[in-house]
Amino acid sequence: DIFLEFRDKPLGSASIGQAHYAVLKDGTKVVTKVQRPLIADMMREDFVLLKKLAGLVNTVGEADSDGDQMIDLLSVIEELEKVENEELDFRVEAENTRFFKENCIDDEEKITCPTVIDELTTERLFTMTFVDGYSIAKRDRLIEEGYDPDQIGSVILDNYIHQVLDVGTFHGDPHQGNIMVSHGKPVWIDFGMIGRITDQDVNIIQSLIMSLIERDLDALVNAIMSMGATSPKTDRNKLIQDADMMFDKYMNVTNLDELDLAALLTEITDLASKHHISLPGKYTMLVRSIATI
Repeated sequence: DIFLEFRDKPLGSASIGQAHYAVLKDGTKVVTKVQRPLIADMMREDFVLLKKLAGLVNTVGEADSDGDQMIDLLSVIEELEKVENEELDFRVEAENTRFFKENCIDDEEKITCPTVIDELTTERLFTMTFVDGYSIAKRDRLIEEGYDPDQIGSVILDNYIHQVLDVGTFHGDPHQGNIMVSHGKPVWIDFGMIGRITDQDVNIIQSLIMSLIERDLDALVNAIMSMGATSPKTDRNKLIQDADMMFDKYMNVTNLDELDLAALLTEITDLASKHHISLPGKYTMLVRSIATI
């Protein structure tokens, strides 16, 4: 009643669901993501057991250099459960896709993403327009078809920077399988993982970079401490010493072209962790996302 065509063989499969090619009655080509039967119940049962286990274990000691750092296992499991519940509700991914298309795509002639088919999207069913293309990884095919990979790469990076710096919402998993090329145009897909940062976060990242380029040690330490919550164990003087050692690695950096942003942010998050500064998960996602792209 709904589809003119629906192919039983999936385009792709994952642990939670699988995607099928279909055609609507009006001729629109779509992809319908279908959740596996009973998967939600199975995962909920798993989390009940995991939380019971965490209650017994309570906390797991993980010795750091001081030998006294503790991890709250229950809070880790509860955070994981929250993420998985969002993945199980396809309406979350659909809303992410809508937001991304409306706010992160500034010129659809250059780059785009699928359109959500609202009337065929529910908690366990997600339908979007079909992308007639292939992964950005197929560089040889791009060249064979007369497209310039460097030009396409520039378009993708310009859009990614727009996501992070202008919108504050970015694709959390921008690997090659999630960037398609359709008739020479890049197309973002799969918005199950979306990162969000504020203007203040952007200012902190800019301060981190500029403090290195301008060799301003105090500004660097202030930026690192403002990224998250300090603890009584945080010693500013020790952080200054370690940050000063980090400066030596970047003493020849005079502009952004010479900077590996992913490596820098990874070093800074490691430094914050070493000095008992608890960082929000959004920074971890941003670092991973930048490293991936």
